Parts: sequence; C-alpha cells; structure tokens
Amino acid sequence: MKKTTLLSLATAAAVVATSVGTFAAYDTLSANNTGEGGVLDFGKPVTVAMSMDPSATANERSVGEAPSVTTTATVTVQNEDSLGEAIDLVFDLAGADGTALEATTDYTLDVQASSTYGSGEVSGTGDNVNFEDGNTEAGEKKYDVTVTLTEPGAQKIAEKNGAAEVKLEMVATLR
Repeated sequence: MKKTTLLSLATAAAVVATSVGTFAAYDTLSANNTGEGGVLDFGKPVTVAMSMDPSATANERSVGEAPSVTTTATVTVQNEDSLGEAIDLVFDLAGADGTALEATTDYTLDVQASSTYGSGEVSGTGDNVNFEDGNTEAGEKKYDVTVTLTEPGAQKIAEKNGAAEVKLEMVATLR
C-alpha cells in the first residue's frame, strides 16, 4: 500500500470516530416516562355471588303427599356490561349425612324466578338439575327453588337418619 492510501484510510477512520462522539453533554438521547406512566384501565372484574336462605322449612302437606321445601336462592351479578349470555344454575342434593340422591328418581326440582325478581325466564334442561336464566343484567336475582322428595328418596333419607333432612347445593355460573 502506498503512503497516500494509508493516510486516506487513517483520515476516514478519524472522521468516523469523530462523528460518533459528536453529541454534546447537553443533548438528550433517550427518554422514558418512569413515574409518569400512562394508566391502562381494564375496567372492573365481573363478579357473581350467591346465597341460599338457610332457614327453609317444609311446605304444608297432607298425609300421602310428597314432602317439599321451598327456599330462595339469590344470585348477584356485578359489572357484567353485556358480556354474559346466561346464568347457569346447577343443583346437587344429598342427604344431610351424605346419602347420595338421584335427580328425578329421589327428588324433583322446580326453579322459578321469584316474584321479587320479576322478569327472569328460568328454563330447565330436562335433567332436573341444570337450569338457565337468560337475564344476565347486573344486579340481584332471586329464584324460588322447590325441592320435592319422591317416595323412594324420602324413604332412603329417613332410613339413614330418622328424618328427611337434605343438603341442597347450588352453583351459579355466568357464561
């Protein structure tokens, strides 16, 4: 290589090195918003809560009639914002001592929108355990749940503990 070529390469390298370090100390080369970040609002969570009247007692009946109890189940939906399609109500019934009871064989369920709720249309699916309410609007919904023991169901429970005491469980799911 000639001296002039070497000198040209050295000059080019010096120019490149000089332009890389040409920012002054007062130049701002990056930025962030630490401490002043934008707030992202995801809204409030949709919640479903439920309770059942624990003080339900047997309905009046005559000798030879199947025993039944009506209780009120309350489902409260908050922040639904038209996201849901329906509220599924799924019931399970067993003897207070855990004796298994079979739907339709040992008991029947009737679920109606409570008169205090008003416009709820509750429909069963035919299996006597699953029910659906198409009204998903936020707020409190009350359902009158009537459980009627069949003859075999009442006998099954009475044989185990001397009285027809059952435990009703309900799961309410917004879908």
